[in-house]
Amino acid sequence: MRRFALVAYDLSLRGAAAAALPFRLGGRIETCRFGGDLSLGSSEAQRLERLSLLETEALKFWRRAGRPRVVAIEQYAFSSSGAHAHAIGEAGGVVKLALHREGVRVVPVWASAARKTLTGFGGGSSAVAKTAVRKALIAFGVRDDLSFDEYDAICTGNWLLAEEGWEFLASPPVVKRKRT
Repeated sequence: MRRFALVAYDLSLRGAAAAALPFRLGGRIETCRFGGDLSLGSSEAQRLERLSLLETEALKFWRRAGRPRVVAIEQYAFSSSGAHAHAIGEAGGVVKLALHREGVRVVPVWASAARKTLTGFGGGSSAVAKTAVRKALIAFGVRDDLSFDEYDAICTGNWLLAEEGWEFLASPPVVKRKRT
């Protein structure tokens, strides 16, 4: 039996987070952080060890969530510096391949689209956007003691819930008034 509708991941150099989202609003959301911080000056052995850890922990969380058939992964930030983008790409590739081998459909999600679904806007600086996501999720009843990476993973998964036609969290529609 599947315990959760889907799992979503936010992978970065400073850590990784996962969120398991329920089939219905009001259900329990589970999250975890893993992967640890990795500086750009780390040795190749340290980078490979971290990739191995990311793969192991991502699969462990997915299995604990009941092996959902679909997973959302925040799409790479191509505007990042070359070394940063490369390291994130490696992490995402390792996790995506491991899930693909398990028969999971992996869906890349643009952070701006996910944030727009949740908050009604997707732009702004990273700090402003992350704060807006956190505030919106807390307003919807999500715990207030999570990391920004965990909030981003929930936000990413929420976008996929909407795309799959399941219940999802969304900001109230904006009503535009006619100028008189």
